[in-house]
Amino acid sequence: MQSFEWVKSVASIIGFNGEITFLDNHMDTTPFFEYYYNNAEVNSILIMDSGGVVLDVNRAFTQNFGYGKEEIKGKNFTILYIEKDKEEHKPEHELNRVLSTGQSHDENYILNRNGHAIWCTGESLLAIGKNGEKY
Repeated sequence: MQSFEWVKSVASIIGFNGEITFLDNHMDTTPFFEYYYNNAEVNSILIMDSGGVVLDVNRAFTQNFGYGKEEIKGKNFTILYIEKDKEEHKPEHELNRVLSTGQSHDENYILNRNGHAIWCTGESLLAIGKNGEKY
């Protein structure tokens, strides 16, 4: 039997190419993102490719969910979903929404390394790299 916990706002899925446009000025936001990514304690961040393969996670993710960085890298993000959500194709629907609209947000259970389901609020963003790659 799975055990469930409540933790809010811990599963943000995001990719980033390091540059935004603000009022027709280009601002390099790389230092801000790097600081946030490396120092967030509550907001877990996964960087995935367009197929859902985890490329990297931040320290908050490893602390909140128990996976080691090297352990989760290279795995498809569907391993984080409970069986019921997999049967309903929720991971695929979320990934398709992100790829078609650029953004998706939801609330669902995410499995930690020990198989405990944690209720999370998450947001996924599509980032397009400088060479057109999608994250």
